[in-house]
Amino acid sequence: MSMRLHLALLTALLLPLAQAAEPAPLSLLDAYDNALYHDPTFQTATFDYQASQQEEAIGLAPLLPQVNASGRYGSTRQLRGRDLDGNNEDPQSTSSGLSLSARQVLYDRAQAAYYAQSKARGRLGESIYDDAFQELFPRVVEAYFEVARQENELSLIAQQKIAIEGLVKQTRRLYEVGDGTITDTEEAQARLDLVKAQEIEAQARLQAARHALAGRTGVAIDEIVTMRDELPAAPPLKTGEDLPFWQQQARLAAPRLDARRDSVAVAEAELRAQKAGHYPQLALVGELNHSDRDNLADDFRRQSTSYLGLSLDVPLYAGGGVNAASRKSQFALSSAQAQLDDETRLLSEEIERNYLGVVSGYAKSKALQTAVNSSQRALESAEKGYQAGVRSTVDILNAQQTLFLARRDLLNSKLLMLQSLVTLHARSGLMHRGLLQQVEALF
Repeated sequence: MSMRLHLALLTALLLPLAQAAEPAPLSLLDAYDNALYHDPTFQTATFDYQASQQEEAIGLAPLLPQVNASGRYGSTRQLRGRDLDGNNEDPQSTSSGLSLSARQVLYDRAQAAYYAQSKARGRLGESIYDDAFQELFPRVVEAYFEVARQENELSLIAQQKIAIEGLVKQTRRLYEVGDGTITDTEEAQARLDLVKAQEIEAQARLQAARHALAGRTGVAIDEIVTMRDELPAAPPLKTGEDLPFWQQQARLAAPRLDARRDSVAVAEAELRAQKAGHYPQLALVGELNHSDRDNLADDFRRQSTSYLGLSLDVPLYAGGGVNAASRKSQFALSSAQAQLDDETRLLSEEIERNYLGVVSGYAKSKALQTAVNSSQRALESAEKGYQAGVRSTVDILNAQQTLFLARRDLLNSKLLMLQSLVTLHARSGLMHRGLLQQVEALF
């Protein structure tokens, strides 16, 4: 076998390994999956949720039996005095004791209210976590789409620069042979210098966008999946999913509203707990005691006692603190209810804004797609007119700029439409990974 054949076989074997070693572009789903474990905001919400799930056990504890044990051991020395035998030495004795007490609440409206409040706090923590889970989707999509937006602009600038460089070379050749003017050359060179400056700025923005996405995903971002120009054949909303449908879904399933409702429940339980300060408390108590002292008679040296009974505490007067605390809790409850009403209003506005962002964004994207096609034809006409001597270099540069802006606006409009789609579902509490996969397919 020849050396050349050996090299060919070796290359064929090593090429797949080399291709596998190259990092693949980061997809939208990959970005989300990494953000589940690295997004700082979501990680904070996760720990807060885990802490909130202990609230119910904390609130229940005072209603369960309370058992305490205590012990003591020490010595007693008489500092002054004389015993009957005339001994001047200070008398000394030792004593020890053990105690076991138990208490079971039978009636305590305040503790019962605090227990209800602790359960409401647990539900509040769960609702806040659900909202944080939903908000992770638009947050990752926003960071990912910002990278895509900057990559698109940088790519379009690069294409525009290549076209202008070709025009600069052409105008210089025409000027050198006497068929062109110095004005055409200078106009093309000025536009080329401007595009180069825009390219430097776009590279800096792209680098910043990649760092922001890396902070969310916890992985270094070298490249993401290239965005496509194609638009879906129809608006990405199902038939019948109009604005009233989404507003109704938000009222029923939005975790943000659930959190506000749970905050109202917490405030209601706090009000009941403060008003319970006027009510008595009843508990069953029991106690076992054992003591041992060496300076007593044999019959009393060791003693054991037990006690079982009821404990009743009746509040009579607390300086007006109970009434003041009740009024404070009432105002806090009114504030929580007002916040719920305000959150409902704000959510309705956000639902409408994102719904229109999807519907009108799709229509705008279709119109911009037509504008791109028209701008492309206008550029081709300007180039033909320039060859025929009826158009100037400025006409070509302006046509190129118009096409560049139309293509950039089309891509940005598509990104905003998809971002509104994700935010619409997230605000309604209906966002999930399967829908994100559909968004990735449209991307």
